[in-house]
Amino acid sequence: MSATLPADVLLPLLRAALPSATLGTWEPDVDYRELPYVHLRRAGGARSERLPSLLSRPEVEVTVYHPEGLSEAEELYEDLLDALFDAEHSQTTALHRITETEGLSQIPSKIPDTYSVRGTVRVSLRTQEP
Repeated sequence: MSATLPADVLLPLLRAALPSATLGTWEPDVDYRELPYVHLRRAGGARSERLPSLLSRPEVEVTVYHPEGLSEAEELYEDLLDALFDAEHSQTTALHRITETEGLSQIPSKIPDTYSVRGTVRVSLRTQEP
């Protein structure tokens, strides 16, 4: 068994749930940027103390960039959280549990002419068979 990486679970799940947004783990090249954009970045976290070979708990920083307005960026962030909580409830992926550890906050946008919000979630991921 190998550890499950957050991007391997979250990106496919969120791309299906948020078809109007582009999602990634790297900041997009300015020449190829498509908005709205959701950036996922692992920001820490560790394996479970009780079940280290079966469960990991990474922290994931979620940043949303939206060209239309702050309320649209906030709404996209909330839609993303809804998709994660729905996946937790259905238990159909390696996503075992989600906790919003730092709620949504407005931040200065790195991308010109966009609005940006950020939050942090802790996801508990079950180890997947290779």
